[in-house]
Amino acid sequence: MSMLEAGLRGGTVAILLLVAILSLRDSGRTPAGRNSALFLLSAVGYVTCSAPGVASLDTPLGLSLLAVSLGHPALFWIWAAATFDDEFKPSWRRGFAWLGLVALGMWSLLDSQPIVGFAYSALSLLFVGLAAWHALAGRETDLVEARRRLRMLLAVSAASYGAVLIVTDVVSPGSSVSAPFSIVNAAGLATMTFAIALLWLGIAHEASAVSPTASNQQSSPRPEAPAVLAARLAIPEYRLRRLINRRLGHRNFSSFVNGYRLAEARAALADAVQANVPILTIALDTGFQSLAPFNRAFKMTAGMTPREYRRQHLSRPESRFAT
Repeated sequence: MSMLEAGLRGGTVAILLLVAILSLRDSGRTPAGRNSALFLLSAVGYVTCSAPGVASLDTPLGLSLLAVSLGHPALFWIWAAATFDDEFKPSWRRGFAWLGLVALGMWSLLDSQPIVGFAYSALSLLFVGLAAWHALAGRETDLVEARRRLRMLLAVSAASYGAVLIVTDVVSPGSSVSAPFSIVNAAGLATMTFAIALLWLGIAHEASAVSPTASNQQSSPRPEAPAVLAARLAIPEYRLRRLINRRLGHRNFSSFVNGYRLAEARAALADAVQANVPILTIALDTGFQSLAPFNRAFKMTAGMTPREYRRQHLSRPESRFAT
């Protein structure tokens, strides 16, 4: 390995470790923070093991780094879900998916049958594709500007780059860890890591001003896009996004819209005149497309179901007087 490649890989590892430490320091108690740290540590494993000669080290440390590196595509997918989905919740199924990918990768190294290696590469591509999907799925309603930019960088650059690496290993096994491709790979990893680190720090800075209550509201399917509201108000879309995010404390447009929908629903449920109106009708009238997401969003904000909320408010003396 040349001095240039060693410097590029060493700098990349240093940046990844620094951002992982900052992520744990600032957001270590949240699923997004913990998954970010795990993803960054797995990236350290990949940057190290993809260097010429490192993956062949027959030591416990080399084996550990190799296992972490093999599971990187699955952690890439989990990290994308935790970063871009404000309703992300940890799941053992994702952990088992990561463990399965690591096991399949180790099997492909120990077994010379091409089908095993092909299966590992195909599953890795699937995880990279899922990460790109998470990045693009909610971009239209995302109000955190740094995170919107990271979505595009991740979907277009990082996911495409990862897919190229996987396909290259399938077409020409071992080429990614030998010169000159390994030097090109080291330069690409360093450039992408630096760009993602800058955007990630921007996300952390913008998120510090957002209230947890506003960010954690459940979203209903396909709210009106910010572009439509900006056009109605005759103001630039970026200014509307910044206003809702930094002044009102919402990380996505769904939670902003749902705040008004749920306020209207609470008023309807507490209205004695509408005591006989079905809850489903109220949910549909306030913009929800079905009862299940309405019930989840309502309970998260009110601490009780819509039926319990109605019963509690209509049993008050002033409600009976109003009837």
